[in-house]
Amino acid sequence: MRPWRSEECKYRSTVAHDVEAEKRPACATDSWNNCMRGKRPAATAGGADTRAGSKSTRQPDFFLTMKDNTLTPTGGIAKSQAMEPAPRAQGRLACFSSTIRFVSVFVVLVTQGLLGLLAMHVDVSAQPSSIELEELFRLGDDEEGVLFGGIAQIASDAAGRIYVVDFKNPVMRVFSDAGELVSAFGGKGMGPGEFMRIRNVFVGENGKVYVWDGQLARLSVFEERPSGKFEFSGSVQIEEHDGKYPSEFVGTGKEGMVFVYGLGFGFCDECEASTEGPRFNDAMLVNEDGHATGDPLVTVRGYETLVVKKGGLVVSWMRFPFAKGSHITMSPSGYLYAGWSDAINIVARSLSGDWQRTITREYEPLPITKSELDSVLENLDQEQRSALHTAGMPQTRPVFQRFVVDDEDRIWIQASTARGATTTEWLILGPDGADVDVIDLPAGLRLETIRGGKAIGVLTEKGSSPVIVAYQVQG
Repeated sequence: MRPWRSEECKYRSTVAHDVEAEKRPACATDSWNNCMRGKRPAATAGGADTRAGSKSTRQPDFFLTMKDNTLTPTGGIAKSQAMEPAPRAQGRLACFSSTIRFVSVFVVLVTQGLLGLLAMHVDVSAQPSSIELEELFRLGDDEEGVLFGGIAQIASDAAGRIYVVDFKNPVMRVFSDAGELVSAFGGKGMGPGEFMRIRNVFVGENGKVYVWDGQLARLSVFEERPSGKFEFSGSVQIEEHDGKYPSEFVGTGKEGMVFVYGLGFGFCDECEASTEGPRFNDAMLVNEDGHATGDPLVTVRGYETLVVKKGGLVVSWMRFPFAKGSHITMSPSGYLYAGWSDAINIVARSLSGDWQRTITREYEPLPITKSELDSVLENLDQEQRSALHTAGMPQTRPVFQRFVVDDEDRIWIQASTARGATTTEWLILGPDGADVDVIDLPAGLRLETIRGGKAIGVLTEKGSSPVIVAYQVQG
């Protein structure tokens, strides 16, 4: 059992922005004392809904920049407004209403107290899971004659079809919701509709399939014809922006395309500055001409990188052992989610900027053992070891490996796993950040898409080719 479920390391969830706040009674989120005084809480800087039309005076860009594992405001913070009295009943009706209110509050408080005492003796870990995954089928285990070289990403559409990005095969393959190969398109090359190295795929609400070729820095669009075949309909070259290059395609919305921009490494004097200090990734809106527009939607610290230099020049670089990194994704409902794996500190926002929320969860990271560090050092050369000692040896693993947002806007967070573990915990949070469940899945499994009651993931085991596993989500 992981430490966050123990008594020594309890966790808490903080929801900074609640989209359901306007639907609740006026006093639902305030103290009973204020409710008893008939006061209605006005919008505050810490928990107001920031959608268009909200009465909050909060700046719309608050909590959008993540640096050094903190969320840094890019706009001002509005002060809390004064409590405004709610309408009060008059005459005898007021006295009767106050009496009923007092009795109701007393009954509720007593009931809550008794339930609280009872909950102290309940073992939460012994309660049955509310969400279960039942395996439906597998792809790539030789039984169906389908093999994958290296799966970079999986996407699914509203019909349940599965789109597979195999970075060792420049062909997009599409499978039915039952796992049957129904279409394949693309091929190696630099011509229209061809790929050199596929990195990402996204299925838009319009049914179009967007395929990102990281080597060509080109986004190609395909449309399905009545015959069931996907035909190339156009492409756009994505340009660099502010000294950063497009490294990842996240998705599309009516506001534009979303790309992640980051710094590259160069083996030259001019590129030396990009290797110093933390590196940050920007999620940007990109127009149909391939140019980034406006300010970053979010800025998240990138993966920690170990750089080896000689004479001031970069001679090699590698991802830092047990590196923390950024994770940016888009939910099926069109919201952008971003976080850095040093902590569960996830920002969610609309592409237009009229809604945003931050969910923070305390979670104990796993310590790195001496044997794990020794095994890493054995695989490094002398220069890399020296650079690692200079940078500082890591003490803990990342808090999480990745997260996936399903079509109900629940966040599935894959916790880090100790070496040799056979299972990994997945923490499932609701759209408001509340606990939904914790489930255990195979350690080599990473879920890629959860939509229409089905979860699709990639299972990678040592010495074997990757396998796609489809599950039915129950609960």
